[in-house]
Amino acid sequence: MKNDSGFTLIEVILTISVVCLIIMPLMSMLVMSAKANHESDMEYRSFLAAQSCMEEIKAMKIIDDENYIYSLCDEFEAEIKIMPESPFYYLIDINILDNDKIINSLRGSMLVR
Repeated sequence: MKNDSGFTLIEVILTISVVCLIIMPLMSMLVMSAKANHESDMEYRSFLAAQSCMEEIKAMKIIDDENYIYSLCDEFEAEIKIMPESPFYYLIDINILDNDKIINSLRGSMLVR
């Protein structure tokens, strides 16, 4: 009397192969999704940092029209350029840098009385 209740080695190998063929594209999509999410989060945080710098500059009573590089948080630097267009009108350029690479820019203007 033969007991045929188990699986053969070929059946197990084929099952594992089919499962791997299904899982591999899904894992690739997961990795791509995580990368896109990380880059989107970094861009969002850099834009918030640029907005914060712009609001601080606009709150100043005296404007110093020089170029500055500030370290923001622990991950970004901000390159700030304030250019006078007239005695009462200034252009403000803010570049957010990560490892000396511009990842976001913000341009604004300000009227001073």
